[in-house]
Amino acid sequence: APAPTPEPEPVVYDKYRVTTNGSTLTLRAKPNTSSTNLANIPNGTVLTITEVVKGEPIKYNTNWGKTTYNGKTGYVSLRWCTKI
Repeated sequence: APAPTPEPEPVVYDKYRVTTNGSTLTLRAKPNTSSTNLANIPNGTVLTITEVVKGEPIKYNTNWGKTTYNGKTGYVSLRWCTKI
C-alpha cells in the first residue's frame, strides 16, 4: 500500500500588539514612511504579521511587518509593535 501523504505543517504567524503610547500606527503600502497611508491602526490592536522585511529605519529599527487590517494589506514599522 502507498504510504499516506503527510499533512502539511500549519503556517503559524507571529502576533504583535501595537504599542504606540496612545497614538495610531500607520499601515503603509511599502515599508517606508513616504509610501501611501492605507489605514491608521489604534494603539493596543493585535496584528498578525505574515512576513518581516527590511525597510526604512525607524529609530534604528529596520524591521517592517506585512499585515492586513480592515481588508487592506500593507506594512507597519515593528519599532511600534511588541511580539506577543
